[in-house]
Amino acid sequence: MAGVVKLLEEKKLARVVLVGHFVNGTQVAARVAFEHPELVRALVLLAGTTRFEPLQSTPYWPQGLTLEQKVKMVDQGLAPRWFKTVTAKTWVAGNFTAADYSAVDGERGKVFAERANAPALPVLIRWLCEFHASDLGPALDALTLPLLVVSPGFDEALRADAKRNYVFGYCDEAWRGRFAGRAN
Repeated sequence: MAGVVKLLEEKKLARVVLVGHFVNGTQVAARVAFEHPELVRALVLLAGTTRFEPLQSTPYWPQGLTLEQKVKMVDQGLAPRWFKTVTAKTWVAGNFTAADYSAVDGERGKVFAERANAPALPVLIRWLCEFHASDLGPALDALTLPLLVVSPGFDEALRADAKRNYVFGYCDEAWRGRFAGRAN
């Protein structure tokens, strides 16, 4: 986030329309908008998410955790385990697939997946831990800037696919009821 703010200030860009894409892009763009609203005119989130919310409760990740519970679970469970046991191979095997990045263009999806997995493994794990220990929802509720959320269109076949329906926990469930009663 600091890098985006620094770039906007160095280039003397003010009142920009900030666009965030997918999990990390949403986190960065939204945090810039929350913490530096003087630099941002509007916020656009493409296939983004406020937090992870599973389709069903599991012992690994129950539904409806409070932010404090998420932080505790990451600090005491996920982070120590991930930093000890995850390898580059298991990271790629368990991360978003090329089809998650582009169901329409497999080659483009593959490029995006490769780019997403390019940073050093400790950085990727830290990003994931920080994401899972966060919830942008309350800050979005208080956001006064114009906001456009563009969500992917999912079909029932994907929801029924137990191997791929995890994307709903990122791009669908977290938005459910988020803007109820809010104009536009």
